[in-house]
Amino acid sequence: MLVPRATRRHNPVTWTRTQRIRTAADLPIHVDLVDEEPYRKYEALAEKVRHLTELGMTQAEIADTLLTTPRTIRRAQQRSDY
Repeated sequence: MLVPRATRRHNPVTWTRTQRIRTAADLPIHVDLVDEEPYRKYEALAEKVRHLTELGMTQAEIADTLLTTPRTIRRAQQRSDY
């Protein structure tokens, strides 16, 4: 609480602490350290690619169906250990 300017000359204390000072250790912080979403596009498609491959579709057909490139499909297949 600040003391009005007129009384500052007569009063050596210009402010008083009404609440304790919060330090960084007192502040509650919550951080998620693990991302659960896939990092690359082919990692996200791996499960769908596996299913469509089991249905007998070629890489080009899967790429057309999932609106991506055959190279991404090939990487997804490699990622899921075909």
